[in-house]
Amino acid sequence: MQFQYTIHPLPKTSPKKTAVVTPSAAPSSRCKAVIVILLSWLLAWHPTLAMTLGKVVTWLWLNFRRA
Repeated sequence: MQFQYTIHPLPKTSPKKTAVVTPSAAPSSRCKAVIVILLSWLLAWHPTLAMTLGKVVTWLWLNFRRA
């Protein structure tokens, strides 16, 4: 059984516009990520406290579940 591969040549022109690198994540999504990481660390040592704090966070921040 032999495979045939197609190799496309690279374009000879470079892009005219260079992309500007900006932080892609919004501050709220970064905050959600930090909260989840902290709760996961806490879950390793004090599971009941982590579960309680997780419920408090989702109760106070209603849109947190959509993260």
